Amino acid sequence: MKMLVGGLTAGLGFGAVAGLVAVGSARQAVPDTPVAVFLWTAFGEIPALAMSTGWAFAGLVVCLAWLSASPVEGAVTGALVLPAAHAAFSLTATAAGGEGGLGAEWLLVAWLVGGLLGAATGWVRRVVVPATG
Repeated sequence: MKMLVGGLTAGLGFGAVAGLVAVGSARQAVPDTPVAVFLWTAFGEIPALAMSTGWAFAGLVVCLAWLSASPVEGAVTGALVLPAAHAAFSLTATAAGGEGGLGAEWLLVAWLVGGLLGAATGWVRRVVVPATG
């Protein structure tokens, strides 16, 4: 139960932060000087690209499912974390004035993919790479 609550909290937090970073990285008032463009790219655009891509969300599911006790718990964790992260990202980005929108079809896809990814990760962790200790 702790894993599910922690995973859901991590998903909501990651999605909200990723949504804020994605909206805040818009290059609106950045001067065209080389130093300003470099700083904007290094501290604005690159983190936004890294956090708002699908692999970052999938990596969150893999990390949390790796900690699960079984493939079933990994599947449940993934099926909760990925839709929560997607919903938080979409709602935060929309509320902050960016493009977004919470589509029911994407929540369904996140639920299915999150569950499959969580189950696969839990299986690899418990069967292929058994815990030592």
